[in-house]
Amino acid sequence: MDDKILEAIVAEVVEDYQIPPYIPESTVIRAVKESAARIGALAEDVDFENDLTARGLTKSRAYYVINHIEDEFEKNYGHDIRSWQLGREAKSETDKNSGS
Repeated sequence: MDDKILEAIVAEVVEDYQIPPYIPESTVIRAVKESAARIGALAEDVDFENDLTARGLTKSRAYYVINHIEDEFEKNYGHDIRSWQLGREAKSETDKNSGS
């Protein structure tokens, strides 16, 4: 993930989840990096700029990390994660079969 995308996702997390100003930006950055690494490990070649589901999962997980409940994330988002993975796999197979 390049710095431009990282900065954008950090700003979205702060705005979307109304992260209080007493939470240091470095904490949010670490949470986003950790979350992007975890989401990226769940599928190959994740594009956090254009894959809005991956981006959303990353932001949601970052919120869980910031609130020290990251162990709850996969339990609560497991269905969404599997659906995202399956959709990526189906698209990949379709692209392979169509010669793209």
